[in-house]
Amino acid sequence: MTQLMISVQNLKEALEAYHLGADFIDLKDPSSGPLSPIDAPSARRICRELPPQVTLSQALGEWKDWRSEPGLLPSLPSGLDYAKIGFSGLKSQSAPGVQVQRNSSGSLSGRIQGQDPPWFQEFENWRNDVNETLATPPKWIAVHYADSQRVDGPSLNEILKLATQSFDGILIDTFHKDYGPDGLFHWLSEKDLEEILIKTKKARLTCALAGSLSYSGIEKVVRLNADIVGVRSLVTERGERISALDSGAVSQVIRFVREENNKTLQTA
Repeated sequence: MTQLMISVQNLKEALEAYHLGADFIDLKDPSSGPLSPIDAPSARRICRELPPQVTLSQALGEWKDWRSEPGLLPSLPSGLDYAKIGFSGLKSQSAPGVQVQRNSSGSLSGRIQGQDPPWFQEFENWRNDVNETLATPPKWIAVHYADSQRVDGPSLNEILKLATQSFDGILIDTFHKDYGPDGLFHWLSEKDLEEILIKTKKARLTCALAGSLSYSGIEKVVRLNADIVGVRSLVTERGERISALDSGAVSQVIRFVREENNKTLQTA
């Protein structure tokens, strides 16, 4: 069963997504980047005003940006379930031996092995400091960008390795949104994603898929039985990431995901 995650940028949108029936509500500022956090007061207000049973995640941006300001920590709200962080700009600092290759059939190959990248212990120390600021720390999600080569990001297998040993899940998304609908599938095929999901399920990691998805893309994600499918542009006015949520579009996507889940269950 695939759950639906809708990204929101303020309290009004969060309440709207909740009342319409979104499974996950994701807090981020789409006007500032693919994973930019909303301001701390807004995040606290959303966590305070939504019922505690609502599953909330928050984007924290890129680790390289936090790393550039030693001692700086995000002010996370109480009641947050998940925190997501990206690793763009760190490929040049990665350890050897963990890279994606393809065999003669076109499948992803290569074991999840090799040394941890030199920045990873520094990240873990930072994350521990963040967790210590909260009575109940969130679960952490590592973000891999399908277009990682465009943003100097670590390889998919490297992120999978780090997620397996130190995260609760992984989100596969696109950093750039310039390939139109279903940008995720421009970079990774259904076969690629199926193999990734096999690895994440084996490692007991939550796996979310996103990346400018259309209805066709959502159908593929549900058919693959990903844990979570994430959307933003598809449920906004004019289909623009920075526009406000469109309640009609939100309701339509929620119905569509439920219908596709039912189809998958019927054919299982």
